[in-house]
Amino acid sequence: MKNRLIFLSILTALAARGEWSGQFNSERAEFRWPAAVGQSHTVLSSTNLLEGFAPLATVQATPPSNVWWMAADLPTRFFKLQDDTATDDQIATGDFFQGLENWTVLVNDAATATVSVADGELFADITEGGTAHWHIALRQFGLELLNGSNYVVEFDARTASNRTIQVRMQSQNGSTNYVSETITISTNMQTVQIAFTMSDPTDLNARIQFSFGEDNNNVWIDDVVLRTGGLRDAARLMNERMGRGNNFMASKAMNDNGAAEDYALLNDSYF
Repeated sequence: MKNRLIFLSILTALAARGEWSGQFNSERAEFRWPAAVGQSHTVLSSTNLLEGFAPLATVQATPPSNVWWMAADLPTRFFKLQDDTATDDQIATGDFFQGLENWTVLVNDAATATVSVADGELFADITEGGTAHWHIALRQFGLELLNGSNYVVEFDARTASNRTIQVRMQSQNGSTNYVSETITISTNMQTVQIAFTMSDPTDLNARIQFSFGEDNNNVWIDDVVLRTGGLRDAARLMNERMGRGNNFMASKAMNDNGAAEDYALLNDSYF
């Protein structure tokens, strides 16, 4: 069968406005999209949407447009474009492209686990989950929470078998919880959003904590974000990234929140 290259990305929105183009021939596939000074994008690819995306290339802006291409003599590939331009996101290296930089891992003596980064995702390989949720924890410090401000924590997560994890925004020493949520995750990568208002006094050195203890099932985490605003603002940003694309399945796949059968359908049909 002839090789096919499919682009699932924020470019779908640009295409609807006639702002990007793709050229394909027997030798290469080339993509163009608008560029602005200071922008940076990462091109990610996947040969199987069930296995997720991995970074392929970094493209620095070359105004007025960016050009990226690759040889077309490869297996069927799906692509997406990640905008690395600075935003109001406070989380450093939430995409784990730099490994565990800026993150702190805690594995209590009661638990046995290895926390690392594999294929661009945080991977908690759990042998013994211990007896408390915090016995296996992932933390990042130095986050600023202003009294009266609204925030959204967003991340992608999946597990080897259905289980719960705990997510908390806390004071630096963990003595005060500003928000605490127990989240049920499944074997399909799903996007989780937690909205909260900082009702406590301003904390300029807060932390986020993901807790994986009390369960022996492995966990994968990716694309951790902490933004100012409510769920309406988060939804608007996601809609801007997704566009409408060729169909709704493509939009879901682009954000890694489709069901396994959705990904399988895309793998088979390339629509």
